[in-house]
Amino acid sequence: MKAKKFDNQVKSSIKKLEKRIKSDGERPLEEKSVAFSLEGMARQGRCLIRAEGLAKAFGENRLFGESDFYILQGEKVAIFGPNGSGKTTLIRMLLGEIPADTGALWQSPAAKPFLLSQENCDLPWEKTVAEVLTQKRGVLSWQDRTDLQNLGITKEHLQQRLATLSMGECLRIRLIEAIWDRRDLLLLDEPTNHLDLPAREHMEKTLAAYAGTLLIASHDIVLLAKICDKVLWFDGGCLRRLEVPFADFWQSGKAGNGI
Repeated sequence: MKAKKFDNQVKSSIKKLEKRIKSDGERPLEEKSVAFSLEGMARQGRCLIRAEGLAKAFGENRLFGESDFYILQGEKVAIFGPNGSGKTTLIRMLLGEIPADTGALWQSPAAKPFLLSQENCDLPWEKTVAEVLTQKRGVLSWQDRTDLQNLGITKEHLQQRLATLSMGECLRIRLIEAIWDRRDLLLLDEPTNHLDLPAREHMEKTLAAYAGTLLIASHDIVLLAKICDKVLWFDGGCLRRLEVPFADFWQSGKAGNGI
């Protein structure tokens, strides 16, 4: 009787698996690694952003002044400094939202910047994830589904309304849109705040595999150490570019407690 019961369970499992495969249609193959690519990366290493004598203040509050730095294509740069030093302000300047007080801030006209932050996570909350993504992509291809899988966006997520998702899940929807739009300059403002551990790990793997340029303003030391190969440091009222990975900068002790 036990053998017959076990045999029936096996047959039932096989039928369920066959039904699932049939209903899923074109499914992504099992893929554990994250791999995103962007067009135009043959130009990697060229100057994307350049600042000369850059300064910014709000009234009597001087954030930074007389700063010179550059960002090359393909670099992953940590924007690091204490609260109130001007990290978010710098990002808004790069987006053209606020002007410099003095100096010049140049950005390649070929750059396609995209801001990822919890403040600009504007999505059509009444729609499902599938509705939003298929409106942008049409029928999701094998590669599209693999990209979603790499970001931890599951088949179950596709049926959920955006209003029911966590902030971390919404940020991942925004990030996949940026990747599919071939945005080659991602500006991230505290992207891992309020993310649970699995969501953080998905975010880290995705950003590490991203082929474009990253500027990450964050206090998340682990994220910056894993991802960033250069540093823009708010040091004594001036922005300094450091030609070292963030992990080396942090281990050197130069950052002190100013986080």
